[in-house]
Parts: sequence; structure tokens; C-alpha cells
Amino acid sequence: MTTSPHTSGRRKARVIVLVVLLGAAALIIMANLLAGRFPVRQDVTALRDQSLAPRTQQTLSKLTGGYRVVIAADVRAMDPRAKQNASDVLDAMARATSNVSSTWIDLGSTSGIGAYKRLIDDLIARDAKVLGEQSNSINAGVGACTSIALYLNDSLSPALLSARESISPTGAPANQIRANLEQVAAGARLASRDLSDAVTKAREALKYTLGDAPVPATDKGALALAQALDPVVQLLQAITTQGRKWAGAEAAAGPGADALRAMLPQADQTRDQAALILDSMRRLKRPDILRVTEVLERGSAALIIGPPEIGLAAIDVNALLPQSLVFDSGLATASARRRCEELLSSAIASLRNPTRPIVIFMHGEAGEFVAQSPIVRQLSERLHLRGIDVLEWAAALNPEPKPEALDPLGNRPVVYVVLSPDAAAAAPAGGQSGAQRAAKLGEAITSVANANRSLMIDLNPSVLPTYGDTDPIAGVLGRFGLACDSGRPLIRDVVTPRGRQIETDLPAQASDSDAGPIAGAIRGLPVLLPWPVTLRKLAAPEKVRIEHYPFLTIPARDDVWAESQWLRVWQTPRDQRGLIPDLPVFDDARDSRWPDGKPGTTPQHWLLGTALERFELGMPAQRVVVMGSNSWFIDAVTQQTVSADGRAAIRNPGNLELFEAAVYWLANQETLIAQSPTASEVPMIAPMSETNLVRARLALMLGIPLIVLIVGGMYRLIRG
Repeated sequence: MTTSPHTSGRRKARVIVLVVLLGAAALIIMANLLAGRFPVRQDVTALRDQSLAPRTQQTLSKLTGGYRVVIAADVRAMDPRAKQNASDVLDAMARATSNVSSTWIDLGSTSGIGAYKRLIDDLIARDAKVLGEQSNSINAGVGACTSIALYLNDSLSPALLSARESISPTGAPANQIRANLEQVAAGARLASRDLSDAVTKAREALKYTLGDAPVPATDKGALALAQALDPVVQLLQAITTQGRKWAGAEAAAGPGADALRAMLPQADQTRDQAALILDSMRRLKRPDILRVTEVLERGSAALIIGPPEIGLAAIDVNALLPQSLVFDSGLATASARRRCEELLSSAIASLRNPTRPIVIFMHGEAGEFVAQSPIVRQLSERLHLRGIDVLEWAAALNPEPKPEALDPLGNRPVVYVVLSPDAAAAAPAGGQSGAQRAAKLGEAITSVANANRSLMIDLNPSVLPTYGDTDPIAGVLGRFGLACDSGRPLIRDVVTPRGRQIETDLPAQASDSDAGPIAGAIRGLPVLLPWPVTLRKLAAPEKVRIEHYPFLTIPARDDVWAESQWLRVWQTPRDQRGLIPDLPVFDDARDSRWPDGKPGTTPQHWLLGTALERFELGMPAQRVVVMGSNSWFIDAVTQQTVSADGRAAIRNPGNLELFEAAVYWLANQETLIAQSPTASEVPMIAPMSETNLVRARLALMLGIPLIVLIVGGMYRLIRG
């Protein structure tokens, strides 16, 4: 039987189709095997909400040892979307590093409650040795403090009163010594009572239990003793110092002087004993389990458990897993996920960095306001989330605060943040004018600068240069090879449907040059500077080397200039500036549109922010950040919003990123600098630099015609 050509062709076609299908199946199988072995994830979302932020990636890449995230909560009370957010972030972290794992404990189930109790027992066991040693130390301190309290009340106070009665001379000097001895004796009795109360508190703290498990609260016990011992040491020091002076005074000659000399050796010995106990109480490191007991007591917890030598961190479970979320858009979903990532990554970073900085806000205002007023609440919360403590120094009135309570061992870096006063402010009744407060603040800044400490100096426009005087805040900059034109802030001329207006809050951009890690933290993020004043470099002082890292600039252009007649706009509320009859206009004789005084062929930029290192022989390097704006990190600026996808989002996320990066750089912890998860809640198009803008214009004008010519030439060559 003969096969027809038509049938043979169909068989060949079937064979070819079968081979193609088998080959395709083999390719698919191979691709899946390779994908399973070498997984690759590509985030193609517009908001990049499936990618970890640069700071999170940087933190995870430096982890050594195992970190376990444990979330214990009632699953039924969670918003499923909030739980999904946390799961997504934890999965992304696990993919980024094998050093991070996660565990969920459902407290709504019997097995979950048992697992939670076992978790608490394991955490207590980790610190059992440390808790035992500290309990022994506190018990020894309790016994010694009991003896000191008895000495103060039963021996020292009566001895002081006896010496008082023994002073026989009469007259004003003798009467003054008698009054002093009576006052000190009363102080000894009060100190004895306070020390006895502290002993009682310390004993109660050592009886603390977490559930059924004993967990001596050694941190509270040590704190109670330290707070009571500090005034005791100061009192005994005053008694021994003044007692010798009183004993040597002619007004106390005789039995009174002898009585004073007799009690001084015991007072000296007791002072030294109290000082040793105080030092030992301050040096007790807070065990990890005691840092999270408040969280564990709530019955739900979100914990980061690091290696034993690293410790624990706790997260507010209600912040991590809110009970209800409203997602109106993809943007809102990404925002909630990034906030979840921010909490988790910050907790992990805090464990990696045990020596967290302390920020001291120093200013010239009439009293403390940072903690009482809400103007920097968001910044304070952000710093607290990073484990950075905040202190305040009203330098025009009060002495410099001592961070010993926060850092007994003196290991944590301290960063001073200078807030400039309004030099144009009039003096209130019985108070100081803005110029006077600026002068006192300038003296304090000079003292801090000369002590080679880390500084962030934020500058205000000042009327003093207008009168021919020196701005005392800007005057400090000469030490660092800088000058500031604080008498002429930058303003921008804006034409609106309502007519001409003056804008005093100007957007700035990260420097294009290699300006160090601070510029990298804000690159591509909007930064807004209220009332900016410009900086310029000077020659370094003799025998001093200064390295500058300019990181923030504003491009020079025709509608932006340094204005000399700005005071009336400064003193007028923003919503009333439109009523000013004659707004400032550019005056070529007094104002300037260009940093070097004239337009040039190369792009010019006003310098608004720079970091620098000062090197002087025999001194450690000093780091300083100078910002040509004063209120750029307050809530009124950092919390401005813009509508995106029907939802309010932060307009200027670069401001808080910049502050945090500057603090880390000043604390010599630049390895922690990177953009945080919340920096990119809204997808943004970064501003183009002048160089890239010129290139884009040339490409549009010349590139397309050249492509057409090249394609036409190739066509002619091919066709002949």
C-alpha cells in the first residue's frame, strides 16, 4: 500500500508539532526548576511598595547572628490587611537575609497562650544570671544605704546641732555659722528620710514578678537608690568642705570648732562610701527583659529577639497591627506597609546600635519649649523611635544640661542643635530683646564649638547686619571657614492670579557633587527651607584644615534673589502679606541675584546646607553641619501635605530625612544613613540638574533629526 504525499506531509507536521510541544514543555520545566533554585523578584509597582527601603536593606545586610521577630496577639482582633502588611514585610526581610526569621503566636487560642508563657520563660532565662548578680549588688547597696540613713539621722544631724550649741562667740559671723549648721542638720534628716524611702522602693522592686515568674526589677531598684544617693553625696561633700572652713573661722573658735573637726573624718568616710554605691548603681546595665516587661504585661507583644549579646527590642503592637485600617487606594496600602517596615527596621537597627546619640536643642528663648509645645512633635517621635534621646538647653537663662542620667558611662555621642532667635524681636516686660538673647546664645555656641563638640547650626535672617553689627550666631562660623549672609534672605518673585507675591519658603535640592552620605539620604526627595540665608566658604583659620561637604543648594535664577528689605514681610503673617502695599523688589545696588555677584555661563547655585570636618593639630576631628534656615524641621514644615491619588501625603519628606542623616553623621555613625521606608510614600520625579537638562534639550533638538538621517542613509545603502 502506497502512502500519499499528502498523508506523509501531515505526519511530518504532527511530528514537528509534537517536538515543539515537548521542547516547550521541557523549557517550561527547566525554567521553573531554575526559578525555584535561583528565585528573582522584580518590583514593577509604581510605588515600589514591594521593595524594602534602602535603610532597611542596609540594616539587614550588616546583621550577624540570628534575629527573631515574635508577634504575639489575638489574630481575631487584627485587621487582616494589617496582618498581611506585617507578613509581607517579614517575608521580604527573610528573603533579604537568612539572619531574620519570624514567629506568630495567636493569643486567641489555648496553644498560643501556652507558647506565649514559654516565650516569657525563655526570655527570663536569658537574663537570669545578670538579674541574680544585679540583685546581689542592689541588696548590698540596700544594706549600706540603711546604715548611711541611720548615720545621717542619728549621728550626723545631732553632731551638727551639738557643734552649733558649742559655738560660744557672739556677733554676726558666729550667728551665720550657727544658722548654717542648723540648716545642714535639717538637710541631713531630710536626706536620711529620702534614703530610707528609696531603700523601701528598692526592696519592693526586687520582689517584682512577671506573671508567676520572679523578675527582680533591678533597673527600678538601682534608680531609686541612685536618685536618693546623689543628694546625699552632695550634702556630705558640702559638709566636709564647709565644715573645715567653719572650724577654722575665728567666729567658731573653741569647743564648736573642736566638735566640727571631730565629726569630719566620719563624714568624709560616709561620703566616699555613698559615692561608690552611687557609681555602682549608675553602672548597672538594664537587663533586656526589663526593657520589655511593660510590653509583655499587656498580654500582647511584638518583639525583636537578637543574639544574647545583642538583646531585645519591643514594638507597640497596636502601632504595628492597628485593629482597623481604611485603604482607599494603592497609595494608602503602600503607606501603611512602609510604616510597618519603618517600625520593624528601626527596632532591628536600635539593637545593632547600642550607643545611640543624644540630641540637645540649644536656643535663646525665654524658657524651655521643645518638650512643652507641639512644634517638633513629629521629629521627637521619629528620634525616639530610633532610640535617640532629646534634651533642651535654654542657653540664655540656664546652665548646660548634663546627660549623665541618660548616659552614666559617657559612651553615647552628644549632638548640639542650635535654634537661632529672632533678633528683631522686642524685649518683653522684664525680659531680653531678641538681639540680647542672640548675643548670649552666640556665647554659648562659641563655648560649645571651642570644646570641639558636634554642632548643627540653624540660621535665621538677622537685622543686626543691616545696622552694621555682627550677627552673633553667624559670627561663630568663621571658626569653620564659613560665612553667612544672614542680613539678606533669599526670596522668590511669584505671579499668581491674585497678582504679584513674594515667596519666602523655597524648595532646595541635594547637591550633584560627591557631598557625602547626607546628600545621598535626601537625593530625589523634596526639601523645603523657610526663610533661607546663604552660605559661602572662607579661608580656613591658620593651622587648621577644613573639609567641606556641601549637600543642599538652590539654583540661581532671575526670580530668586538675596533681599535686603525683608523685615516688614518677616513681621507680617503669611495670610496677610497680600495686603502689603509695596512688596520688596530687586534693587541692583543692595540685593543680589547671583552667588558671585554676576551671571555666568556655568550654572550657579546658592549654598544652603553644608557639612564640614575641622582638623586642628592636637585635637580630634570636629564635625559640624550648617543649615541656612532655622525652622526647616518643625511640624508646620515637615507635615505639610499634598493630595496624591485622593489621599494626603507628606509634601516635604526630605526634611526629616535630612535631620536624621545629619544627626547620625555628627555622631560619627554615618553607616546608619540611608533613606527610611516612609521617605518614598509617594512616587516622585526627581528634579533634573542643569547639566542633565541641557543634555535632554540637545537630545530632543539634535537626536531625533540625527536618527532620521542615519536610518535614511542605511535604507539607501541597503536598497542601493
